[in-house]
Formats: sequence, C-alpha cells, structure tokens
Amino acid sequence: MNNTIQKIKNDSSINVVFTDLFDTLIHRTVHPNYVYRIWAKFLIRDLGLTLDVGVLFKIRANVVSKLAADMKLSKVEVPYELVMKEVYYRLINSNILDNVEWLEFYNITMEADYRSETSVQFINASLVDGLKFLKSENYSIYIVSDYHLPKSIILRLLDFHGITDIFNEVFISCDYKKSKESAGNLYPLVLETTGSDPAQTAMMGDNKTSDVINSVKHGITGNFLKHYSHKFRNKKNLFGNVEKEFIKACKKVEKNCKKSDYPFSEYIIHFYFFTERLYTEAKKKGIKDLFFLAREGHYLKHLFDAYQKFNGISSENQINTHYFKASRHSAKQVSLKPIEEEKFAPIKKNYDVMTTAQFLESFNIEEKDILTIASAVGVDKDEEIENFSESDVVIKLRDNDAFKGAYELHRVGQRDAFNNYLNSFNVDFKSDGMTLVDVGWGGTMQECI
Repeated sequence: MNNTIQKIKNDSSINVVFTDLFDTLIHRTVHPNYVYRIWAKFLIRDLGLTLDVGVLFKIRANVVSKLAADMKLSKVEVPYELVMKEVYYRLINSNILDNVEWLEFYNITMEADYRSETSVQFINASLVDGLKFLKSENYSIYIVSDYHLPKSIILRLLDFHGITDIFNEVFISCDYKKSKESAGNLYPLVLETTGSDPAQTAMMGDNKTSDVINSVKHGITGNFLKHYSHKFRNKKNLFGNVEKEFIKACKKVEKNCKKSDYPFSEYIIHFYFFTERLYTEAKKKGIKDLFFLAREGHYLKHLFDAYQKFNGISSENQINTHYFKASRHSAKQVSLKPIEEEKFAPIKKNYDVMTTAQFLESFNIEEKDILTIASAVGVDKDEEIENFSESDVVIKLRDNDAFKGAYELHRVGQRDAFNNYLNSFNVDFKSDGMTLVDVGWGGTMQECI
C-alpha cells in the first residue's frame, strides 16, 4: 500500500481525507504550461482563427495576470468564466474573432481545455488504489485543488479516468476565489462546507507550502508527497525547441512505420497533417460539409472522420463529410449545355480522337439510332476522326433533329438525376455552396460539377 495512505490509515483519529489533484493524483507527460499551448491549438482549429498558437497562449496568460492584479487575487483564484470572457472580448475587439456568440465561444473553449488535458494525462495508480481502499473503509474523501479550470471540467476529467466515485465532493480554487497557496484560505471553506473536523482530517499533496504548511495552520494533518521524478520531468519539458521536437517526432514515426508489416505506412503522418490542415481551413471559411471525390476520396473521407473522432471534436463542431460517388463520364454529362451553347470542351481536353459511334454512345444513344444518325450526316460511324469536337461531323450533328432530340432528352435526364442525387445529401447548396476535396486541382470532375 502507498506509504501516505498507510500513514493515514494508521492514524485512528483520521476519517476525512483532503487531496490535491494535479501532480498528486493526476500527472502529465508535458509541462503544465504546454497544456495551455495545446488548448490554444485546439481553439484556433475549432474556431478557424488566423492566429499563432504562441500569440493566443500569451493573450490568455496576460488576461489571467491582469485580472489577478485587478481583483487582488492569486492567479489560481481568478474565476475561469471571467478569464474566458476577457479573452473573448480581446479577440472580438482585435477583429480576430467574428460571428461567434459568447456562449458558443465559452462552450468551445471549455471543450478545448478538457481535450488538451486528457491528451497528456495519466493517473497515479498506486495513490488512486489507496484512496479506493480508504473509500471502502468509509473515509470521506474530497479534492481540494488550486487550479484554473472549474469544477465542471474537473468532473469530466475524473470521469475520463474512471475515478469520480472515489470523491464526496470537489473544491477548486477558481470557483471560490480562494486557494490553498494564499495562507490556505480555501481550507476553512471546505471544512465548513463538508462539516469536517480539522482534527480528524488529513491533507495530502505535492506542494509543501500549500498542502502541508498551510493546511496545518488550520488544524489539518498535512502529508507531503515528494514526487520528485514528476517535477523533474516537468522542468525538463520546459527546455527544448518546439520545431526541432516536431521534426524529431516525425522522423521517429517514419522510422517505426518503415519497420511495420504495412508498406508505405510512414505516409500516414503526412495524411494526418493534411487532414488537420483541411479541418482548420474548413473551419476558417465556415464550411459545414465536405464532399470527397474519386476513389481516393473514399479513403480521405474515412481519415477525416477518424481525425474528428480521435481528437474528440464535439458534434456541434464537427464538419459533415460525404463521399460524392461520381465518375469523369457522369460528371461530364451533368455539365452539358443546350446544343446551341455546348462546345464539348471536356471531349476536346481529354481525348479528341474518336469515332462518331463513340461520341454518340457517350449520350446513351442506342445502336440502331446511332446507325440512323450517322447515315443521315453521311459518315462511317466507326471511322476515327481527329479534332472530333471541331470537325464537320459535329457541325452536321448540331443540325440533325434526331441527334438534337436524343441529346436534349439525355441532357435533361442527366441533370434531373444529378439534382435528385444532390437532394439526397440534405444540404442547402444554394446558401452553402459545395466544397469538394480531391487529390488534384483542375480535374475533369471538379470542373464539370
């Protein structure tokens, strides 16, 4: 059993346990300040902001410092909502943020804070197991933490780690404008609210001043958890170059992938960043739906869906994805204009050497009608003709009533079928337009659609 837990258990006078949370029960793989940068990245991505991560990080840090000074509070005592409201108005007044209501911004920033924390956290298993044991022994256990995130987010983090049921209640400094670090002024509030007797209460945490010295001032038994290895890791993580670390991480992923059983799996890292940039760009432009084209598009769509799921993007912030099932041929059909206006540009661009039969077949004209039309314009249906779209045959076909009737019937039918297909997506194309995702730029399908 954990030494601190055993010490509490051995003291028969103790029946209530106060515990710190971060760097005590929950640790991170990065320095705490870096979590702010992850939050900034998520917020920029989810809101589609044209802002550097470092700039948004500094805005938040400056807001916290200014509010703390103005309110004569420590930084961890400043209410989370006030911080985010000030960040919101700074972005609004700087013309960085537009057309986003305060409540929407607040929900998005809370989600970004939650996801940034869960992306780097892991629990202190031995200490958590010890608290579970104390809980089974009918101890009352409370979280008492100096932190900038409110109780609503903390509860989600506890749920994420599956440890919510251990605690009777949660007390966070920013919710009460009181903290452990400020002479321990949070302790009397917790003692009074929970009805705990300080003589029967133990506090444990990794900060000697906040968790031990200041708790003792209020008659609580303090227990210091050294956790030097975690603190050393946090300090070490302050050093280094983000860009160099990024390159190092990419190389490591590529090296590991090259050893895998799946050929070319190292390219997944490039697909990941392509997908992330696609999401960010779509958010910046307010795009609600993406339509993926071609055979490759089916794979890219699944990657995009997986990216949104992997990053925990809420349903409100997700971009809808659709696989637009079309071929070059079908795309060309729906782009056809009335015969007087049609220049058959896609034919000229792609393959302008063909027979009359091949040309007529592209409009779903039956074999017997092809023979009739070819005979009427005086041409061998199977003779290959160069520059077909500008040939005399096309000029004659434009004046042929049988061809014009078949062509118009085909053109209208294809257009109606295409519109029915569009309607099946339940997207307001007139208001939102259509955003296509394809592996190349200027392809036939893109241009025709």
